[in-house]
Amino acid sequence: MNVYDVTAEAIRAWPIDENDWHVAPNGTRIKIGDRSTIGDRSTIGDGVTIGEGVAIGRNCKIRRYCKIGEDSMIGTGCMIGRNCKIGADAMIRHRCTIGTGCKIGNGCKFWNDCRIGDCCTIGFDTTIYNDCRIGDCCTIGSDTTICDRCRIGDECTIVRDATIDVSPLYIVGTRVFIAWVGGDLIQSGCIIKPADWWLANVERCAQEHKYTEQQQREYRLHVEHIIAWMTLYGFYCEPAKPEAHHGGPKG
Repeated sequence: MNVYDVTAEAIRAWPIDENDWHVAPNGTRIKIGDRSTIGDRSTIGDGVTIGEGVAIGRNCKIRRYCKIGEDSMIGTGCMIGRNCKIGADAMIRHRCTIGTGCKIGNGCKFWNDCRIGDCCTIGFDTTIYNDCRIGDCCTIGSDTTICDRCRIGDECTIVRDATIDVSPLYIVGTRVFIAWVGGDLIQSGCIIKPADWWLANVERCAQEHKYTEQQQREYRLHVEHIIAWMTLYGFYCEPAKPEAHHGGPKG
């Protein structure tokens, strides 16, 4: 159940049950704190809890059993999936979509047109800029910055204090994408490792994911193409080979 085009004032006027839920005529139950507002033509689902001082914009959809922390802002045209928890002081700007079962930490900021997949956990004070796409079941550490138009696949883990930016070199293969992500680091899927690690382990990674022999060769070539570009622009230097030592004549 849900209610459409409902204002905060209308919710507060509904009768309150024994568990402090405001109950709509159709049975939808909502809790709403003081100073909170809801814009025109928004839909609020059953079991939603809205903290104090929350501002929800126009044309939003807040699905069932969500919890929105105090002093958070949700912009125009956003959709928040079922069973999501949005922390206090969060800012979700216009036309963002957050999937089912996500946990968004206190103080997070999502800019316009972002899409977050299902079952993601995003740590406090993380900023995700415009038009980013985060896959399902991702974990993003606190104080992380994800720059405009980044794409992060399913089941990725990003450590805290990271910065993810769009790479100037990005290759999409038959079953894989691979990109330079700064310094001597290369990213493929959710794995970010130095170039030397990739040279030593690319076949093992491909075999673990059951790539065909052709796909394994393609993967190796993509890694080598990325490293050739890194070498050309000074981001990678091949390790020096140890000098051969020739012993003198015996006797």
